[in-house]
Amino acid sequence: MIRFAAVNEDSASLITSPEVNGKEALEHAAKLQYEQALKLCEEGMIAEAETLLLGILNSPVVQNKPPPPSSTLTHDIELYLEQKAVLLHYLSLKNLATISKEKGEKQSALEYFVKAVDVDSRDVVMWSHIGSLSYD
Repeated sequence: MIRFAAVNEDSASLITSPEVNGKEALEHAAKLQYEQALKLCEEGMIAEAETLLLGILNSPVVQNKPPPPSSTLTHDIELYLEQKAVLLHYLSLKNLATISKEKGEKQSALEYFVKAVDVDSRDVVMWSHIGSLSYD
């Protein structure tokens, strides 16, 4: 958090600006939550991991992510995916899709894969999953 004060004033009159550092703090918290979800998956605690991933999708960080670029140029898409909120959104969707597929929830898995493809349509493995789930 950044604080502003006049040089000749005491700390009681500090002006605080939480929005200056709020976005970065929220992104960091969401990133830690994502990392925890991955650890839980590795430990076989799938339900807990799923809850964390859903929490990321519903977090203010992801809900307020920037809109996708209007351009389909690879460079523009890569710049878009470099933003933490967008990347967390994308990775959470992919992991939720995988969890749903492993649980046998084909419709849910398909929906998550399609949402992930909406963020980045270049991942051929996701297209393969979509095709196999649609065929079944």
